[in-house]
Amino acid sequence: NDEKESFKTLLGYIHETQIGKFPSFSSPVRYTGAERMFIDASTRFSLELSVSHSGLLRGTVLLAIDKTVTGAGGRLLANRINAPSLSIPEIESRHDMVQFFVDNYPLVKIIRDILRTTYDTERCLQRLKLNRGGPRDIFSIAHT
Repeated sequence: NDEKESFKTLLGYIHETQIGKFPSFSSPVRYTGAERMFIDASTRFSLELSVSHSGLLRGTVLLAIDKTVTGAGGRLLANRINAPSLSIPEIESRHDMVQFFVDNYPLVKIIRDILRTTYDTERCLQRLKLNRGGPRDIFSIAHT
């Protein structure tokens, strides 16, 4: 079927481009589309969600609301803007988190200051999994 062919193509591409440094994978998960809103590329472009009409980040929804202080946080926000959740419980949970920080605003500065001192462990782990990491990645993970 199409899913298997797509996965085989992806694996072939990874095999060719990673030159023997094949990453480990979790089992594939089928998304039905019921969890996330699908926004096609043309609509994302028209709405300037993460890329403006000039091809830049400037003038986008993402830049207007991005107050993240880590790379992982920025990537998570971009993913959530480009594929919003359709799950009412997930949306309510996010609203509850926002309300928590509104109600406890002094914590925001403390948490942001702590997050600023962390390293991008997601990227460090990816490099290490691909045998492209180095001592700096190990140090970063150990000190986060």
